[in-house]
Amino acid sequence: MAKKSYKIPTSLDSSFLDVELALQGSSGVGLRPLPMKTILAALGSGFVCAWIVTQSFVAAGGPLLIIPFVLLWALATWLLVRSDGLGGIKASWVPVAIEYMTGGKRRVKCRVTDMANEFRGVCRIANIDYDRGLIEFTDGTWGYAYSVVGSGSVLLFDEDRDAIIDRCDTFFRKMHTDYELIFLTVKEPQHVEKQVAAMDRRIARLQGGDPELLALARAERHTLAEGVGKNFRSIHQYMIIKADNREALDRAKNMFVSECENSTLVFKRAAALFGSDIDTALSSLFKGKETV
Repeated sequence: MAKKSYKIPTSLDSSFLDVELALQGSSGVGLRPLPMKTILAALGSGFVCAWIVTQSFVAAGGPLLIIPFVLLWALATWLLVRSDGLGGIKASWVPVAIEYMTGGKRRVKCRVTDMANEFRGVCRIANIDYDRGLIEFTDGTWGYAYSVVGSGSVLLFDEDRDAIIDRCDTFFRKMHTDYELIFLTVKEPQHVEKQVAAMDRRIARLQGGDPELLALARAERHTLAEGVGKNFRSIHQYMIIKADNREALDRAKNMFVSECENSTLVFKRAAALFGSDIDTALSSLFKGKETV
Protein backbone atom coordinates (compact mmCIF):
# COMPACT_ATOMS: atom_id res chain seq x y z
CA MET A 1 0.00 0.00 0.00
CA ALA A 2 1.24 3.48 -0.84
CA LYS A 3 2.20 5.93 1.86
CA LYS A 4 -0.35 8.53 2.91
CA SER A 5 2.27 11.27 3.00
CA TYR A 6 5.66 11.77 1.37
CA LYS A 7 8.71 13.78 2.30
CA ILE A 8 11.38 14.91 -0.12
CA PRO A 9 14.48 15.79 1.94
CA THR A 10 16.20 17.60 -0.93
CA SER A 11 14.68 19.61 -3.74
CA LEU A 12 14.67 17.77 -7.05
CA ASP A 13 16.03 20.79 -8.94
CA SER A 14 18.96 21.46 -6.57
CA SER A 15 22.53 21.24 -7.81
CA PHE A 16 26.07 21.55 -6.48
CA LEU A 17 25.69 25.33 -6.37
CA ASP A 18 22.75 25.01 -3.97
CA VAL A 19 24.79 23.20 -1.29
CA GLU A 20 25.05 25.38 1.82
CA LEU A 21 28.38 25.92 3.58
CA ALA A 22 28.85 27.31 7.09
CA LEU A 23 31.70 29.86 7.17
CA GLN A 24 32.80 29.56 10.80
CA GLY A 25 36.01 29.86 12.70
CA SER A 26 37.57 27.36 15.08
CA SER A 27 35.39 28.72 17.89
CA GLY A 28 32.24 27.90 15.93
CA VAL A 29 31.31 31.56 15.47
CA GLY A 30 30.70 32.84 11.97
CA LEU A 31 28.15 33.54 9.29
CA ARG A 32 25.02 31.52 8.83
CA PRO A 33 25.18 28.77 6.15
CA LEU A 34 25.27 30.23 2.65
CA PRO A 35 24.72 28.51 -0.72
CA MET A 36 27.78 27.82 -2.84
CA LYS A 37 26.48 30.07 -5.63
CA THR A 38 26.28 33.00 -3.23
CA ILE A 39 29.83 32.44 -2.00
CA LEU A 40 31.23 31.99 -5.53
CA ALA A 41 29.37 35.06 -6.79
CA ALA A 42 30.75 37.17 -3.94
CA LEU A 43 34.31 35.90 -4.54
CA GLY A 44 34.01 36.51 -8.29
CA SER A 45 32.75 40.02 -7.66
CA GLY A 46 35.68 40.66 -5.31
CA PHE A 47 38.24 39.52 -7.91
CA VAL A 48 36.62 41.69 -10.59
CA CYS A 49 36.64 44.69 -8.26
CA ALA A 50 40.32 44.11 -7.42
CA TRP A 51 41.21 43.94 -11.13
CA ILE A 52 39.30 47.16 -11.88
CA VAL A 53 40.94 49.20 -9.10
CA THR A 54 44.44 47.97 -10.02
CA GLN A 55 44.45 47.54 -13.81
CA SER A 56 41.85 49.93 -15.21
CA PHE A 57 41.54 53.72 -15.37
CA VAL A 58 40.06 53.71 -11.85
CA ALA A 59 43.56 53.06 -10.47
CA ALA A 60 44.69 56.46 -11.78
CA GLY A 61 41.99 58.28 -9.84
CA GLY A 62 43.66 57.96 -6.49
CA PRO A 63 42.08 57.18 -3.11
CA LEU A 64 39.32 59.78 -3.59
CA LEU A 65 37.95 57.73 -6.51
CA ILE A 66 38.96 54.21 -5.48
CA ILE A 67 37.42 54.24 -1.98
CA PRO A 68 33.90 55.38 -3.07
CA PHE A 69 34.07 53.00 -6.03
CA VAL A 70 34.91 50.03 -3.79
CA LEU A 71 32.16 50.96 -1.33
CA LEU A 72 29.57 51.23 -4.11
CA TRP A 73 30.79 47.98 -5.64
CA ALA A 74 30.50 46.20 -2.28
CA LEU A 75 26.98 47.57 -1.80
CA ALA A 76 25.93 46.44 -5.29
CA THR A 77 27.46 43.00 -4.68
CA TRP A 78 25.60 42.65 -1.38
CA LEU A 79 22.32 43.58 -3.06
CA LEU A 80 22.78 41.19 -6.00
CA VAL A 81 24.14 38.06 -4.30
CA ARG A 82 21.60 37.98 -1.48
CA SER A 83 19.09 35.16 -1.43
CA ASP A 84 15.69 35.98 -2.87
CA GLY A 85 13.84 33.66 -0.51
CA LEU A 86 13.24 31.04 -3.21
CA GLY A 87 16.70 29.51 -3.28
CA GLY A 88 18.13 31.83 -5.93
CA ILE A 89 20.11 35.05 -5.86
CA LYS A 90 18.72 38.46 -6.64
CA ALA A 91 21.11 38.90 -9.57
CA SER A 92 18.73 36.63 -11.49
CA TRP A 93 16.14 39.41 -11.25
CA VAL A 94 18.22 41.79 -13.37
CA PRO A 95 17.08 40.42 -16.80
CA VAL A 96 13.48 40.48 -15.58
CA ALA A 97 13.89 44.08 -14.38
CA ILE A 98 15.33 45.12 -17.75
CA GLU A 99 12.41 43.47 -19.52
CA TYR A 100 10.00 45.18 -17.11
CA MET A 101 11.33 48.60 -18.18
CA THR A 102 9.46 48.32 -21.48
CA GLY A 103 6.00 49.85 -21.21
CA GLY A 104 4.11 46.87 -22.57
CA LYS A 105 5.50 44.57 -19.89
CA ARG A 106 4.40 46.80 -17.01
CA ARG A 107 0.74 46.96 -17.91
CA VAL A 108 -1.66 44.02 -18.05
CA LYS A 109 -5.32 44.97 -18.30
CA CYS A 110 -7.41 42.95 -15.86
CA ARG A 111 -10.76 44.69 -16.01
CA VAL A 112 -13.94 42.68 -16.44
CA THR A 113 -14.38 43.97 -19.99
CA ASP A 114 -10.80 43.21 -21.09
CA MET A 115 -9.70 40.26 -23.18
CA ALA A 116 -7.49 37.46 -21.87
CA ASN A 117 -4.78 37.87 -24.52
CA GLU A 118 -2.45 40.06 -22.45
CA PHE A 119 -2.88 37.80 -19.45
CA ARG A 120 -1.36 34.99 -21.52
CA GLY A 121 2.00 36.79 -21.32
CA VAL A 122 1.91 36.54 -17.52
CA CYS A 123 1.42 32.78 -17.90
CA ARG A 124 4.28 32.69 -20.46
CA ILE A 125 1.98 31.47 -23.24
CA ALA A 126 3.31 32.43 -26.67
CA ASN A 127 0.68 30.90 -28.92
CA ILE A 128 -2.36 28.60 -28.86
CA ASP A 129 -3.43 26.29 -31.68
CA TYR A 130 -7.19 26.51 -31.25
CA ASP A 131 -7.94 23.58 -33.57
CA ARG A 132 -5.76 21.06 -31.72
CA GLY A 133 -5.65 22.72 -28.30
CA LEU A 134 -1.84 22.85 -28.46
CA ILE A 135 -0.21 25.48 -26.25
CA GLU A 136 3.24 26.91 -27.04
CA PHE A 137 5.08 28.57 -24.15
CA THR A 138 7.70 31.30 -24.41
CA ASP A 139 10.44 29.03 -23.01
CA GLY A 140 10.09 26.60 -25.95
CA THR A 141 7.96 24.03 -24.13
CA TRP A 142 4.55 22.69 -25.22
CA GLY A 143 1.37 21.71 -23.47
CA TYR A 144 -2.25 20.57 -23.54
CA ALA A 145 -5.02 21.79 -21.22
CA TYR A 146 -7.80 19.70 -19.69
CA SER A 147 -10.73 20.22 -17.38
CA VAL A 148 -10.47 17.47 -14.77
CA VAL A 149 -12.47 16.14 -11.84
CA GLY A 150 -10.80 14.03 -9.16
CA SER A 151 -12.12 11.22 -6.97
CA GLY A 152 -10.97 12.35 -3.53
CA SER A 153 -13.48 13.09 -0.79
CA VAL A 154 -13.58 13.21 3.01
CA LEU A 155 -16.60 10.85 2.89
CA LEU A 156 -14.72 7.93 1.32
CA PHE A 157 -14.60 4.53 2.97
CA ASP A 158 -11.15 3.37 4.04
CA GLU A 159 -10.86 0.76 1.27
CA ASP A 160 -11.84 3.32 -1.40
CA ARG A 161 -9.38 5.84 -0.01
CA ASP A 162 -6.56 3.27 -0.02
CA ALA A 163 -7.41 2.26 -3.59
CA ILE A 164 -7.24 5.90 -4.75
CA ILE A 165 -3.91 6.46 -2.96
CA ASP A 166 -2.40 3.32 -4.49
CA ARG A 167 -3.61 4.26 -7.97
CA CYS A 168 -2.28 7.80 -7.67
CA ASP A 169 1.05 6.45 -6.46
CA THR A 170 1.27 4.15 -9.48
CA PHE A 171 0.24 6.94 -11.86
CA PHE A 172 2.82 9.46 -10.72
CA ARG A 173 5.57 6.83 -10.60
CA LYS A 174 5.11 6.37 -14.36
CA MET A 175 5.84 10.04 -15.03
CA HIS A 176 9.13 11.08 -16.64
CA THR A 177 11.25 14.10 -15.83
CA ASP A 178 10.79 15.72 -19.25
CA TYR A 179 7.17 16.69 -18.60
CA GLU A 180 5.06 17.90 -15.69
CA LEU A 181 1.43 18.31 -14.65
CA ILE A 182 0.26 21.79 -13.63
CA PHE A 183 -3.04 22.04 -11.75
CA LEU A 184 -5.10 25.24 -11.66
CA THR A 185 -7.92 25.43 -9.11
CA VAL A 186 -10.41 28.28 -9.49
CA LYS A 187 -13.79 29.18 -8.08
CA GLU A 188 -16.08 30.19 -10.92
CA PRO A 189 -19.77 30.01 -11.91
CA GLN A 190 -21.15 26.60 -12.71
CA HIS A 191 -20.97 25.50 -16.33
CA VAL A 192 -24.55 25.24 -17.57
CA GLU A 193 -23.98 25.59 -21.31
CA LYS A 194 -25.34 22.12 -22.14
CA GLN A 195 -28.40 22.59 -19.94
CA VAL A 196 -29.13 25.99 -21.51
CA ALA A 197 -28.82 24.47 -25.00
CA ALA A 198 -31.29 21.74 -24.00
CA MET A 199 -33.72 24.39 -22.72
CA ASP A 200 -33.41 26.28 -26.03
CA ARG A 201 -34.39 23.13 -27.91
CA ARG A 202 -37.35 22.63 -25.58
CA ILE A 203 -38.47 26.25 -26.09
CA ALA A 204 -38.20 25.80 -29.87
CA ARG A 205 -40.49 22.76 -29.70
CA LEU A 206 -43.03 24.69 -27.62
CA GLN A 207 -43.31 27.53 -30.11
CA GLY A 208 -46.94 27.80 -31.26
CA GLY A 209 -48.14 25.56 -28.41
CA ASP A 210 -49.44 26.26 -24.94
CA PRO A 211 -48.36 29.82 -24.01
CA GLU A 212 -48.23 28.99 -20.29
CA LEU A 213 -45.82 26.09 -20.86
CA LEU A 214 -43.73 28.33 -23.13
CA ALA A 215 -43.60 31.04 -20.46
CA LEU A 216 -42.63 28.45 -17.82
CA ALA A 217 -39.83 27.10 -20.05
CA ARG A 218 -38.49 30.61 -20.66
CA ALA A 219 -38.54 31.32 -16.92
CA GLU A 220 -36.61 28.11 -16.26
CA ARG A 221 -34.07 29.04 -18.90
CA HIS A 222 -33.62 32.51 -17.42
CA THR A 223 -33.11 31.06 -13.93
CA LEU A 224 -30.61 28.54 -15.27
CA ALA A 225 -28.60 30.99 -17.37
CA GLU A 226 -28.76 34.15 -15.26
CA GLY A 227 -29.06 32.62 -11.80
CA VAL A 228 -27.23 29.31 -11.63
CA GLY A 229 -24.81 30.15 -14.44
CA LYS A 230 -23.68 33.47 -12.94
CA ASN A 231 -24.37 33.55 -9.20
CA PHE A 232 -23.81 29.98 -8.01
CA ARG A 233 -20.05 29.42 -7.90
CA SER A 234 -18.22 26.13 -7.45
CA ILE A 235 -14.69 24.76 -7.50
CA HIS A 236 -13.30 23.90 -10.95
CA GLN A 237 -9.93 22.35 -11.64
CA TYR A 238 -7.85 22.49 -14.80
CA MET A 239 -4.71 20.54 -15.64
CA ILE A 240 -1.97 21.50 -18.10
CA ILE A 241 0.44 18.87 -19.39
CA LYS A 242 3.69 20.77 -20.03
CA ALA A 243 6.64 19.03 -21.73
CA ASP A 244 10.08 19.97 -22.99
CA ASN A 245 9.33 18.87 -26.56
CA ARG A 246 6.52 17.50 -28.72
CA GLU A 247 7.66 13.88 -28.34
CA ALA A 248 7.58 14.05 -24.56
CA LEU A 249 4.22 15.84 -24.74
CA ASP A 250 2.69 13.03 -26.81
CA ARG A 251 4.09 10.45 -24.38
CA ALA A 252 2.58 12.31 -21.43
CA LYS A 253 -0.75 12.68 -23.22
CA ASN A 254 -0.89 8.96 -24.01
CA MET A 255 -0.18 8.09 -20.37
CA PHE A 256 -2.91 10.46 -19.19
CA VAL A 257 -5.46 9.19 -21.71
CA SER A 258 -4.64 5.57 -20.81
CA GLU A 259 -5.19 6.32 -17.13
CA CYS A 260 -8.57 7.93 -17.81
CA GLU A 261 -9.69 5.00 -19.98
CA ASN A 262 -8.62 2.25 -17.58
CA SER A 263 -9.62 3.71 -14.22
CA THR A 264 -11.62 6.48 -12.57
CA LEU A 265 -9.67 6.48 -9.32
CA VAL A 266 -7.23 9.25 -10.27
CA PHE A 267 -9.43 11.23 -12.68
CA LYS A 268 -13.17 10.71 -12.52
CA ARG A 269 -13.71 12.92 -15.56
CA ALA A 270 -11.43 14.71 -18.02
CA ALA A 271 -12.25 16.88 -21.02
CA ALA A 272 -9.72 18.39 -23.43
CA LEU A 273 -9.92 22.15 -23.94
CA PHE A 274 -10.08 23.44 -27.51
CA GLY A 275 -10.74 26.77 -29.14
CA SER A 276 -11.64 29.59 -26.79
CA ASP A 277 -12.10 27.16 -23.86
CA ILE A 278 -8.43 27.71 -22.95
CA ASP A 279 -8.91 31.48 -22.91
CA THR A 280 -12.06 31.03 -20.83
CA ALA A 281 -10.12 29.00 -18.26
CA LEU A 282 -7.40 31.67 -18.11
CA SER A 283 -10.00 34.42 -17.94
CA SER A 284 -11.49 32.97 -14.78
CA LEU A 285 -8.15 33.50 -13.02
CA PHE A 286 -8.52 37.28 -13.21
CA LYS A 287 -12.27 37.72 -13.76
CA GLY A 288 -11.80 38.85 -17.36
CA LYS A 289 -13.63 38.10 -20.58
CA GLU A 290 -12.53 35.34 -22.90
CA THR A 291 -11.04 36.08 -26.33
CA VAL A 292 -13.49 36.18 -29.20
